[in-house]
Amino acid sequence: EQLVGLGHQVTLFASGDSITSAELVSCSPIALRLAASPVDPLAYQATQHELLRQRIGDFDIVHLHDGFTAFSLMREL
Repeated sequence: EQLVGLGHQVTLFASGDSITSAELVSCSPIALRLAASPVDPLAYQATQHELLRQRIGDFDIVHLHDGFTAFSLMREL
């Protein structure tokens, strides 16, 4: 939110229920921790990575919290 407030264009890849003034790219309808039944988080993470990969040229900086699962993106980054 601070980066948006400073005038930067920010894109957040997150669940659809996220509250942000940045551009939101939804990878799941709600936060996985709130899902009624257990879900495989890796399936949503793979979706998130593919959505990012499709737009990788749009970004100067990519900040990820995905650990080793983001290694598949390193060539594009």
